[in-house]
Amino acid sequence: MRLDSTAGDGRASVQVDFGGHVRSLWYSFDRAHTQFIDLDCYDAFVIGLFPEAMNLGCDLTVDGAVSSDLIVGIRYYMHVMRALFPELKIIKLKCKKTLPNQGYAGERRTISSFSGGIDSFCTLLENCLQPMPDGDRVSCLLFANVGSHGRSESGYRLFEKRLIRVQAAARDLELPLLVVNSNLDSFYSLAFEKSHCARTVSCIMLFQALFQRHLVPSTNAYADFGPDGSMPIADHLLSTRATQVVHDGAQHSRIEKSRKIADWSTARKWLYVCTRDTPDAGNCSQCDKCIRAMLTFELLGLRQLFEPVFDYAFFSESRTRYIRKMNQLGIEAPNYYWREIVHYARNNGYKL
Repeated sequence: MRLDSTAGDGRASVQVDFGGHVRSLWYSFDRAHTQFIDLDCYDAFVIGLFPEAMNLGCDLTVDGAVSSDLIVGIRYYMHVMRALFPELKIIKLKCKKTLPNQGYAGERRTISSFSGGIDSFCTLLENCLQPMPDGDRVSCLLFANVGSHGRSESGYRLFEKRLIRVQAAARDLELPLLVVNSNLDSFYSLAFEKSHCARTVSCIMLFQALFQRHLVPSTNAYADFGPDGSMPIADHLLSTRATQVVHDGAQHSRIEKSRKIADWSTARKWLYVCTRDTPDAGNCSQCDKCIRAMLTFELLGLRQLFEPVFDYAFFSESRTRYIRKMNQLGIEAPNYYWREIVHYARNNGYKL
């Protein structure tokens, strides 16, 4: 591993040989965090790459050291991924040496992934504002560029625009923000949705000396578990003795989370669920994720609370389009959010 630093940034990198083509895989971050990186530990790069290696069906050979407990965990994790995504292959993970299963001494922190969405705000609500031991309380936020913002220059520009919004929310929350940029997505042909937990966790595993826990806000509830790149039955398998990965929030449905965060003024001010590239990195109020959130708040009688972050001017037309799409594709299709909304509406006397 190579560690470089400039005036403001640090960069950790390794050389990766995929099919005879050698390229550098790197992660960049605030220079102050370079002190927490163990140059002998390749855990982050292994976690970042193994889902794509499964996609390609090629073994992963590491010319460096990997935590022994992580090697075991990934072997189990691969079987879960294979069960959910049959096109993936079980591969062999070969390491030059293993690191002993030991933690780090001294005070360490809990960090949570943060996008400004409903899931991440709910995780903060329950793991930062609620009483708990200091070491388990969220004391730092992660915002990473590992594929969710798109590729090439347009993806990086969207990452930068969204970062401005996330930084503002972090200031209101009075929590430090760890920003990690990487070219990891350029190594992937496997969809981000099928690998997003491993990609994000890889960023934190660079800093095991600093973080004892990494909270991964859940996408679905336990009852709605299905094919996804983050899994309540498997995310913890990406842990090491030093840093525990926790899938958080699956005890709540998306509707329950939406109700919970509605009482929090910071969540109402900074909520961001959009998938589109808008000029101000705000909610477009027209994509499916925006309409789904707006519809949920309407059903809960909370629409007025979220009007500052959504434009309801064309909601009636968009609402009709979204409901028509739900009905055409069928609520029994594997879209848990649709089923949840329809069942809630029927049980509470709303007609969709």
